[in-house]
Amino acid sequence: MSFLSDIQAGSQLKLRPTTTRVTNSLGQTYHESKSDDGIFEIRDRSNDSNGTFMVIDNSPDEKLHHVIDGLYIGSQDAASNLPCLNECKITHILNVATGIQNAFPQKYNYLNIELLDVPETNISK
Repeated sequence: MSFLSDIQAGSQLKLRPTTTRVTNSLGQTYHESKSDDGIFEIRDRSNDSNGTFMVIDNSPDEKLHHVIDGLYIGSQDAASNLPCLNECKITHILNVATGIQNAFPQKYNYLNIELLDVPETNISK
């Protein structure tokens, strides 16, 4: 049986029902759960927005993640981690952050495309 079949079978995996707290792009929150008949139910909807629609994580993320040979992906912290950039033999950096300066403009070839980190941003353009 495939992993997908296992997931679709659900009850065979002995999964517990759970409730998920969702925050949408407007900062509104609600709780979502799946009923026994497979329908998603929404409750405790808040129309109040605190303006926060993202999780704030201030811890450094300095790792480069290998995608395919010659291509890595990482955060702004990773793009500032010179030992890691050297170890991975990086030559070019695509900076898609808004308001983040290139850390080593004399050492690497940069292409800067400012993209907002919001769900509405179309990154395929």
